[in-house]
Amino acid sequence: IEVPGDGHCIFYSWEISLTASSTSKFKPTYTSLLDLVRMEFLTNQDNYKPFFFGQKDYNDEIKQTLDNKSYANCISDMMANALSNTTKTTAVVWEKENGQLVQRNVIIPALDANPVNGIIHLHKEGQHFEPIVKRQQKEISDALSSTHGLSLQQTQALSS
Repeated sequence: IEVPGDGHCIFYSWEISLTASSTSKFKPTYTSLLDLVRMEFLTNQDNYKPFFFGQKDYNDEIKQTLDNKSYANCISDMMANALSNTTKTTAVVWEKENGQLVQRNVIIPALDANPVNGIIHLHKEGQHFEPIVKRQQKEISDALSSTHGLSLQQTQALSS
């Protein structure tokens, strides 16, 4: 499923994946995911600050990432972990290699050995994430994605 490449693709992908999931009872909206992640970063700073590198302020980095869709910073590198922790979801990250999807990473909630919202699958290309959903969920997933604007592929086609 294609999603916008505006710095919040991981949020759109997480929302679509959980909405399309048959195992997750949690069906968050994009904005509720932003709120949950903001609370996760602020209430569990001790878990994230050791991985925060740079001269910028931790709280300012959170604000820039969540409010201004700025993806190129330290907080962004921890976003999948924060989403996994706050939604109690395992994420399997796939990348293309020689035309095949290859599993690159499995992100498991740090404090929950049995994630209650199941497993989602994400395709990562460079810094861009897209959800992988079952074929029968494609139509509803495409509709949900379109509410966030033009996908990365549509934007690239327009600029060509």
